[in-house]
Amino acid sequence: MLRSKGPYSCALALLLCACAASNYQTQVSDLGTALSNVNSSFQALSENERTALISSQTRLAMQDGNQIVIRSECSDVRRGHKVDCIPQLRAGRTTSRFVYQSATPNALKLAGAVASYGDSLITLTQAKDVSDLKDAIGKSGAAIDKLAASVGAPAEPLGTLSSVVGWAIGQYLDELRFEQLRGVVNRADPIIANAASLLSSEARVLKQTIIVQRSALLSQENENLVHLRKTTGADFSAIEKLSDSVVADAVALQEFANTDVTAPFISMRTAHAALRASLNDPKIPPDVAFSKIGEFLDQLSKLNKVLDHSKGGA
Repeated sequence: MLRSKGPYSCALALLLCACAASNYQTQVSDLGTALSNVNSSFQALSENERTALISSQTRLAMQDGNQIVIRSECSDVRRGHKVDCIPQLRAGRTTSRFVYQSATPNALKLAGAVASYGDSLITLTQAKDVSDLKDAIGKSGAAIDKLAASVGAPAEPLGTLSSVVGWAIGQYLDELRFEQLRGVVNRADPIIANAASLLSSEARVLKQTIIVQRSALLSQENENLVHLRKTTGADFSAIEKLSDSVVADAVALQEFANTDVTAPFISMRTAHAALRASLNDPKIPPDVAFSKIGEFLDQLSKLNKVLDHSKGGA
């Protein structure tokens, strides 16, 4: 069994004690889950954007004089022929395709890279032996490189296991896992900071796009209600149903507009920095540092709850 010697050994022992007391494996697992939820949040934001944009095009196609056209190429399955089923909006002499183009085309790629990094942290802390640990270090390095490429920032090389044997048990494996976890988190921290800033900006842009589209849809829905109420012989139950829809969509839109979509990504930066500080300084109370991970999870939960409510929006 290999053992560290000198002052470094004493410092590392203190770090290991601090980590053991806080059950860092559980906390890293929580952080990894939260980082995966970042990806889920952006998928939900993107789906809200997609739905709102397509719905706005559909409402425009329903206006008097306009129509939706499905080209004959959609059913042409001849060999080598390209099938084209994208609907087209025909308004007078103008024809345009129903195409969804996100206002933040790189957001999902970045959020996915964040999630991959979170998964790599969990894999590293769950390594059962040195062989597992070496594989986990490789995955962490690849995940950080992917994340760095997504934010356009350079990443420092990740060190490898040095002077290790082919097996490890007990405290020695714990020591190796901890040492490598600390190295990975230290290397990734400035990249996570950049990612948090970019994701905050992207979330803000998505929010603005969604509000603009859904506000237009809500106005159109309300106009339909006014028209229906003026229609002779209109079914009262239909008026009542549409009224309920207008009010529900307006309330959901207001809830979304009041939501700080940047808060989870600010918490992401804080939570990761707190983990890094705890791994490097045994004097920092682990419970205080790791509470930031809980705040991160809470912020994501709040955002995802609002986004879930928004699925049925205007």
